[in-house]
Amino acid sequence: MGADEDEPARERPDGVRRVEVSHEGGTVEVVADDDDDDLSNAVRDAGYEVVA
Repeated sequence: MGADEDEPARERPDGVRRVEVSHEGGTVEVVADDDDDDLSNAVRDAGYEVVA
């Protein structure tokens, strides 16, 4: 079960379609409608790496 199944769409930022969290792998996958520089920058500013 992905995190998006627990979190209603109204609580996700605009353009974010899916969020999956792996506690075991230590990763978060975010699928957005477009390449969103604001989202990528927010992830980097929080100290995380943007992979794709």
